[in-house]
Amino acid sequence: MRHLLAAGLVVALSQQAPAVPRGSAQEIWVTVAYSQVAGGSAGVPVVRNEIYVDGAPAAGIGFPPAGKVAELTFNIRAWKEGDKARVVVSARLQDTRAPGGATETPIATFTLAPTQSIEVRETEKWGAPPLRVSAALR
Repeated sequence: MRHLLAAGLVVALSQQAPAVPRGSAQEIWVTVAYSQVAGGSAGVPVVRNEIYVDGAPAAGIGFPPAGKVAELTFNIRAWKEGDKARVVVSARLQDTRAPGGATETPIATFTLAPTQSIEVRETEKWGAPPLRVSAALR
């Protein structure tokens, strides 16, 4: 009788257990594009929780957007900060004197929640149009 009761309890509990959805969890992606100029865009996944620079995913768009090899690009890097993404926008200039052939200067930082976007006007100081930086779940 005890075995029958135990077996019945196991079956009843297994029927009541909530199903765990299977599949990959969505991650935040941050995308950059010029807000007032037609052209391409670039994006990076937000994959780590700590600040990082070297070896971290970076994406950028050149200026002028439809020119030859751009001497100036605007790069983004991002990391997790709670349920948002911390984004750093940098101006990257080609410079043969620098290690790696370029220098990178941070020009803006902010947090973005998925579905949120912001216009970065600091690029105007570099002679470029504003950027639109957006976050989305993918």
